[in-house]
Amino acid sequence: MAHKEKKVDHTRIIEHGSEEHALMLGLVKGEDGGYELEDPTPYIQIDPSGRLEEHILQQKINELTKGIPEPQSEDPTKPGYGPPLWVPPSA
Repeated sequence: MAHKEKKVDHTRIIEHGSEEHALMLGLVKGEDGGYELEDPTPYIQIDPSGRLEEHILQQKINELTKGIPEPQSEDPTKPGYGPPLWVPPSA
């Protein structure tokens, strides 16, 4: 008998700012409704004072709540313009 392979939808997009996005960043909802690091142990081992943990948590929350980044501008007179990368000539 032929075994039929299960098709997986690889085109599914995770919404920016969703709970699934938060889990990808290692964030979980705390009891107070805010976000906490899922596992703060590595940061506590590096910096027992907790400053590194606070900084990492703030970075992750900023990434979660900032929104979808705007595409780079094609117009060199506008902010966000980036010149094209140099491509070496082919030999």
